[in-house]
Formats: sequence, structure tokens, C-alpha cells
Amino acid sequence: MKFVIPIKPTAQMRTAVGAIKLGNGKVRGNAHKKKEQVSNEETIKAFLAQHKPVRQINCSVMLGVKVFLPVQKNAPDWFNGTNSEFHAAALKHIVRPITKPDMDNFLKQIQDCITQMAIWRDDSLVVGYLSGTGKYYTDGTPRWEIEIQELSPDSYCIPGERQKASRKKTAGTSGQGALLC
Repeated sequence: MKFVIPIKPTAQMRTAVGAIKLGNGKVRGNAHKKKEQVSNEETIKAFLAQHKPVRQINCSVMLGVKVFLPVQKNAPDWFNGTNSEFHAAALKHIVRPITKPDMDNFLKQIQDCITQMAIWRDDSLVVGYLSGTGKYYTDGTPRWEIEIQELSPDSYCIPGERQKASRKKTAGTSGQGALLC
């Protein structure tokens, strides 16, 4: 499954934490998502809804996430060249964004949204990332490019998903089988 979300990628924000003074004089902790975080998630989920599969993914997956960010106007201090050389190198993906937010925060944002949309059972199903996952520059539309590859969906059961009919190992190298259901 491959699709594009044509909006500027945002990273998962930290939860806002504060204290609320209760009427009885006690203080209680309060944690909530920032309004901007909620808005970002709703926008992403609206695009994800268009790509929701007929059946929810319940097997291990490899996830590919390419985050395309606008090229900055001026070359960073670390770049040894002109602004136009930086721009050209950025568009050829020779140089890539090393600014915040971190890639893991982008990944968390998209994985949480995919989970909330019930495209997969849980983001714990992600066992690895596809080659090319990362941050890139673009002079076009900032966007997310998402790819989800299911790994052997019929070779094993997710606990609680199907009744276990047998515990035979699959054919193959001894000791490397999976439970068949």
C-alpha cells in the first residue's frame, strides 16, 4: 500500500502538562494534547481515511515514510558553497534536512495516526523501516510519502485474532517455523 499525504509534515508534539488547583485546595496533574497537535492529527487522519483498506492489517509490516520539507532559502553554515549550489544539492537529495524535528518524531506522528484510523491493529506491528525512509527537501509540495508492506500475513496468528487449530511448524529450516492457525 502506497499513498501520498500532500500537506507539510509535522512531528509528534510533547504532551502539555500542568497542574489544576481543585476546590478543596488539593492540586491534581493534568496532561493533554496541544490544540495544534490535535489539528495536525485530524488533517492527517482525513487523508488516511481515503486509503483505509477493506481489512485491518494484523500482521508484521515494514513501514516506509519519506518526509518532504521545503528547501530553506539560505544555505546552512555547515554547507561549503553558495545558496544556489545548496538548493541544487538539496533537490538532488545529496544534502538532506538535519534540522529539527527529528525523524523519530515524524515517524511517531504518522504511526499514531495510522493506528487511530484502524488501518493496522497497533504500531507495534512495525518491525522495520523500508529503505529510503527519511527526511528530504522539495521545492514542490511538502508532503508525506507512505508505504506499508505486509510481511507474510498468513504465516502466523496474532494472539486473539483467530482460533488456534494446530501448532505445527511451517515447512522450512528446522526451528524457524511459525505457528499455523
